[in-house]
Amino acid sequence: MTRILKHTDLEKLYRYYQEKTLFDKTFVLLEKSSFFKIVEQGFLAIEENDSQISGFILSHIKDEKSYITILYGESIYIKSTLLDFYDHQMIMKGVKESLIHFFNPISLSWYPLEGITHPCYQGVLLDSEMYDFYLENHYISNSIQDTYYLDLNTFKMPENIINQIKMNQSEGFEIAFYDPKKHTKINEFTDDINAPHWKSVILNNLNQENPLPLLVALKHNQVIGFTGPLKVEESKRGFFCWNRSA
Repeated sequence: MTRILKHTDLEKLYRYYQEKTLFDKTFVLLEKSSFFKIVEQGFLAIEENDSQISGFILSHIKDEKSYITILYGESIYIKSTLLDFYDHQMIMKGVKESLIHFFNPISLSWYPLEGITHPCYQGVLLDSEMYDFYLENHYISNSIQDTYYLDLNTFKMPENIINQIKMNQSEGFEIAFYDPKKHTKINEFTDDINAPHWKSVILNNLNQENPLPLLVALKHNQVIGFTGPLKVEESKRGFFCWNRSA
């Protein structure tokens, strides 16, 4: 039986989520309070057999789009049943699109490599069972993204890159941390990249009392590219949101 979750089922649901997440080893396990918070913010339906949870689907709606955050099930049949129920509910709610996408307002950390975490699940892994599952259930693959990892313990700047930087500097180009007292055209740059999400990421960070560092490419002190905002996480993993040039 598929039904929308009742509040009294949350403890049982978390135990099921915990078991599936630790077994699957794709997502970083959320603490109970964090899991309950994203459940309360979203749409959630569960599948039960003999009062035992056998699967659930959790999604979050933003701007008339619904993003599937988690879909777990004991079998492909159960996952299909949950997905069909969810699709019908979203149509009834007037949702225009259903996506599995890194623009999901809920960012789940996951493991691209063993022991390596990435802060935002990007979609569906190409070599996974779920990729074929969604295609078979009439979802469309609309983009492919890469995840990159670099071990900085042994990193050395290549000589050709050093030489290129020196040559660019002689022509008025520079790479530096953004300084609002020195660098110009940041607002014009965020308009030029024509990416509202990244414009928001850049400007909202800069408006903070203690903004994270923003690495920028400059030409005669005018911003023409960026990487960031930058931070070092508790795990010592270096993190930046994105990079782009106009």
